[in-house]
Amino acid sequence: MDLFLGVDGGQSSTVALIGDETGRITGVGRGAACRYGGAVEEAVRAAGATGVTFAAACFGFSGGAAGKETLARELVNADRYTPTGPDQIPTGEIASVEGTPLDFRQMMPIGARLHSAFPQMVYAHGYDHNFVLNQRPGDSMMFAARAYDPRSGRLIDLSWTPKMRQVAKVEPCP
Repeated sequence: MDLFLGVDGGQSSTVALIGDETGRITGVGRGAACRYGGAVEEAVRAAGATGVTFAAACFGFSGGAAGKETLARELVNADRYTPTGPDQIPTGEIASVEGTPLDFRQMMPIGARLHSAFPQMVYAHGYDHNFVLNQRPGDSMMFAARAYDPRSGRLIDLSWTPKMRQVAKVEPCP
């Protein structure tokens, strides 16, 4: 059964939830202000899910949505992505990120190109794309992405074992 991780790192506390594909919460962890590691470890223990690979994970920065699109920065270790058609169904092609708003090989404010006229951005109404992660032969664990909020100084590094992962950035939730 697939497990999903959600983490909300607030200015006073952090909560991590693990749920299964039916929506049932299987583990909860709590930690101090934006202490992702401890809260996630506690939730994993509570769910009995040690050694798990999550089907998807979502991390939230603390504070309100105002200004995050221009302040938060992201780096994705991918030279290529899988384009979709207007219906958001993958075309089967693998394309280069070079020269597109999907090029996050160097730190870039997430919102800098969010409203681009690039067809892939229009189809997805922002970022909702599969990146083909760069992997060296023999790597069992690879660096996938980094997110940084210069206002708070918080930094998240993600490493994965699978070759492809979904990265989504849509408008802030209410």
